[in-house]
Amino acid sequence: MSETMTRQEHLDCAKKRALEYCDRGELQHALDSLISDVGKHPEMRDFSWAESAIAKWMEGRLDTQKKMREFINSLQ
Repeated sequence: MSETMTRQEHLDCAKKRALEYCDRGELQHALDSLISDVGKHPEMRDFSWAESAIAKWMEGRLDTQKKMREFINSLQ
């Protein structure tokens, strides 16, 4: 991923990589990857969504592939 990508291109790449982890059942890696990748784009450095995601993870609300996939796909 590159800072020369548009915001949407960058988000799409980050989501694709996170979904690959999710599909393998590596839910923690999916979330970690998403947070790391999204934050690398200058227009996406507001991490309020990440704080919410971490809270959901800790509460067990992202504990299945289905839930994680829905969360990843909900990001815009």
